[in-house]
Amino acid sequence: MAITATHMLCALASVGANIIQQSVQDGTPVPLVAVVIAWNRPASLARLIRSLEAADYGAAAAPIEIRFALDASGNQTVDDEIDQIIRSIRWPFGVVRVRRRLVHVGLKENVLGAWTPSDEEDPAPAVFLEDDVELSRLWWHWVQACLRTYATHDTWQQQLIGVSLFTPDNLNEPFENGGSSDPNGKFVPSCEWQGLHWKGNSRKGTSAVLFGQPCSWGAVYFPWHWAAFRQFVGKLRHLPPEKLPKIPCPPDTPRCKVSANHWGRNSWKRLMIYYMTMSGLYMVYPNFPGRAGFSTNHVEPGVHLSQDPQVLYGQRARHRMKLIDLDMCRTWRIRCSINETAGADNDLPPFSLPSADSIQLYDFYCRVQPPAAEGASALREAGRALEAKLPSEMVGGAPVVDDPSNDGSEYLIIPAVST
Repeated sequence: MAITATHMLCALASVGANIIQQSVQDGTPVPLVAVVIAWNRPASLARLIRSLEAADYGAAAAPIEIRFALDASGNQTVDDEIDQIIRSIRWPFGVVRVRRRLVHVGLKENVLGAWTPSDEEDPAPAVFLEDDVELSRLWWHWVQACLRTYATHDTWQQQLIGVSLFTPDNLNEPFENGGSSDPNGKFVPSCEWQGLHWKGNSRKGTSAVLFGQPCSWGAVYFPWHWAAFRQFVGKLRHLPPEKLPKIPCPPDTPRCKVSANHWGRNSWKRLMIYYMTMSGLYMVYPNFPGRAGFSTNHVEPGVHLSQDPQVLYGQRARHRMKLIDLDMCRTWRIRCSINETAGADNDLPPFSLPSADSIQLYDFYCRVQPPAAEGASALREAGRALEAKLPSEMVGGAPVVDDPSNDGSEYLIIPAVST
């Protein structure tokens, strides 16, 4: 079984990486799968779909298939509203597949079963979109630019898991979710790279960084890493939160608060944090002024958030961010399209991305790592040390099953339509 699983992952990594490599060599866009996660918020889903439809997909967009993973709502009126919204999509870039579970499984299980890539099916990267997310019109160009710049680079490609569309705040929510005070009593947030944003006061700022944390509010994941993640959590996904392993404090910090260790049973991101830290992985994050990004979260009541107005106000102040548009690009004097050619007054790459040799790397704790290969190696070795401490009975297990005959799901395929 282990040999078969390993062979499958190697084949998927080979096929998937070749798709990206070939697109980069040919100068053509990388095909994508859009995985939309939804449950019982029709208005939120409609807003996300409008932003998907309104986005700019370039002069010659590659295929983009949409996959809806709908958890059972138990409310026929809600289901009918969602069905109507989905059937009204005008999507010329690929087919639309709709899956609704007949039994409510919760956010974690719905996400884990939403995409099952293999070397024969779905070997292209997937962008995961929960229904309270909204996209910038330029999100596709950002993804394509990052894939071209970093996904095929010798230093990063093995440990790069994907591309985030969202920029988190500087409190480092999965780690300390706060900060500390310096000797003068000034508050120092837990994570520094968002304070060193491109066009900021610091000359160290760049428009993108590599960060050892996952993103759940709009992010592209590579198929071979997602398949390995599903295999990694085969046993972990069944454990109650109190039985899950803990992410330790940094080696030189005997006491700390790792917030993710206290997240509940419906958090798939907590499991992804284990996988990323123990594998030494990282993803590309945008780093623009004001934390403007290519996705924002509207922080609506759901699985992880109550309807308390004060709680919602505070969370929205933290996580609702401006979406990057062409006016911002003109103000910043950057190219925000992979189709726009460099000119005499602007020969920088799209989005002024730092080169693969100069981009800065941060670990889960938001600690800056050595440059290039040395930093990637440091994260890989730290991950191996963490994984060695994981009890063997928690490793692996049966991969997450996504067979309609086993999980009570139904599928509907809507062909691509012309606009």
